[in-house]
Amino acid sequence: MNRNRKWKYVGKAVLSGVLVTSLLVGNIGYAEAKPISQEETVYVELAEDGSVKEVTVSDLLKQEGKENVTKEEKADKETKLPVDVTITYLLDGKEIAGKDLVGKSGKLTIRVKYTNRSTRKKSINGKSETLYTPFIMATMMVLPSDKFTNVEAKDAKVMEQGDNQIVLGIGFPGMAESLNLEDGDIKDKLKSEFEITADVKEFEMDQAVTVASADILSELDLEDNENLQDLEDGIDDLCDASGKLVKGTKKVDQAVTKFGDKFGTFAKAITKMNKGTKVLNKGSKTLYKGIRQYTQGVNGLADGVTAYVQGSDKVSAGISAFYTGVKDLPETYKKFSTGLSSYTSAVDKLADKDTVNALVDGAKGVAAQITAMNTNLETLEKSYDKYDKIIADLKAQADSCADEEQKQALLASAAELEKVAAEQEKSVAAMKDVTKSDGAWKKGADQVSNGVAQYTGGVQKLSESSSTLTSADSEISKGLTSLVTSAKTLNEGSGKLSQNSKKLLSASKKIKKVSKSFVKGGKGLADGTKALAKGSARMNQAAGAFQKGFTALEKGTGSLASGVKKFDEKGIQKIKDTYEDDFVSLKDRLQALGELSKDYTSFSEKQQGVGSEVKFIIQSPAYKK
Repeated sequence: MNRNRKWKYVGKAVLSGVLVTSLLVGNIGYAEAKPISQEETVYVELAEDGSVKEVTVSDLLKQEGKENVTKEEKADKETKLPVDVTITYLLDGKEIAGKDLVGKSGKLTIRVKYTNRSTRKKSINGKSETLYTPFIMATMMVLPSDKFTNVEAKDAKVMEQGDNQIVLGIGFPGMAESLNLEDGDIKDKLKSEFEITADVKEFEMDQAVTVASADILSELDLEDNENLQDLEDGIDDLCDASGKLVKGTKKVDQAVTKFGDKFGTFAKAITKMNKGTKVLNKGSKTLYKGIRQYTQGVNGLADGVTAYVQGSDKVSAGISAFYTGVKDLPETYKKFSTGLSSYTSAVDKLADKDTVNALVDGAKGVAAQITAMNTNLETLEKSYDKYDKIIADLKAQADSCADEEQKQALLASAAELEKVAAEQEKSVAAMKDVTKSDGAWKKGADQVSNGVAQYTGGVQKLSESSSTLTSADSEISKGLTSLVTSAKTLNEGSGKLSQNSKKLLSASKKIKKVSKSFVKGGKGLADGTKALAKGSARMNQAAGAFQKGFTALEKGTGSLASGVKKFDEKGIQKIKDTYEDDFVSLKDRLQALGELSKDYTSFSEKQQGVGSEVKFIIQSPAYKK
């Protein structure tokens, strides 16, 4: 009985360490308090050869409100234990029995191996498989520090306590096989053996105590586990999201390809635009040169108009003086008939060639200048269409221009050109108003010319022979009357000409002023198209660089779509398959192991209606001198 108490004391100490350590792999559950419960402890003493020497079963019955009852009995040592522990000793690399090791020194290796013999059939994914009852086993060895130095343990813990070094090793025999684990970190943590190395001097060692319990997974229930359900739902969501990502990246790749095709067309258009802007720049230079030539012509025309107006003023003054001189000729002629001397004097006055020629030449010059002016006005009117075309082209270029500064410059040039065209049109209209009266004074000029011719002829005839004067009197009278009438008409026409000449002079000044703006606008147009050409060249260059970058992007999106698809197939779907094939299987295996843990409650037969749990305490022999 004393020996059993000692075992209980040692077993409880070891079991406490086991329970603490087992927290690394899971929570140990305890059955809820029941009216009657049974705690069963199986004490196993091993012989030196490792065989079972003695088995004692101790049952502690607990009932609420009553005194606990302890029952002990010997068990048949031939009865197969569900678990076993084998300790092997090696000195300097050679295996040696524990009893033969006493008193020896050297490099010592101690190997502890656990064996699980408790198996049951369970249905896993519809298949019947053999699973091991989930035992956790722990062995504690006390190694005196004066005998053991440089103690190291593989898959076990070494702790110093006073003059001793305590080694605690844990194993899970059959657990990795039950879970069907491949090589990996988890399997490495579920080993069924551990190893100790040390330098030993005159070997001696107390008993090694091993505790085994199947209660580790008794409270495990994965059927209604919310976290596992969340994991399953999360995997489904992940698969759905991955599918959408595959479709999305495919659409992105298709969109990028489509954009690439459209951009190719756009790049070609930019190239054409670049060529067009070069032509436009060249044309604007030619236009500017033409505008300068045109304005030079306009300035010449304005100067000519000024000279013409000055000449017309002189002609008007001469016509007025002429009319003043001839309007009294009929009365003078009547007096002439009464006296030859007066007649001769009058004839000499009338026969003044310089006056007559100046009158005729002035009338003809006026007619010729008006005719030339009308021709120039018609030419100017025909140029309106060119202005309209140039303005329309400028606005079209502005609409297609990407650079805002260049666009505003083109629009400003178009507005300036419209202003110039409007001013020119007003000036031409004013000049046409001036020439509207050309019918009257031209007719008068022609009549003057004819009258002067008739008058000159009559005077000549009078000069040639005074004897014929009487016979020509009637004709001269008619000529004088016609001359006076024509002179009057010419005088009236010259008055209108003088008034309209002022308008013509004002219009020519406006044209000259506007032509300066026209030149300025033409220069602005030339400068603007030059900047446009430079900007277009830069845009063409940038389009080329963008094309290269976009080609890389297109390849990248293609690779992305391919990579995402591969990630979905090789990654996400593999996760799903792994979950469905491996994790679900692991879940079922853990659930089955939990059931085995819950079912293994007694080594001997337990009483009906009594909750029970069982643990094994296995004592290896001590080796002393």
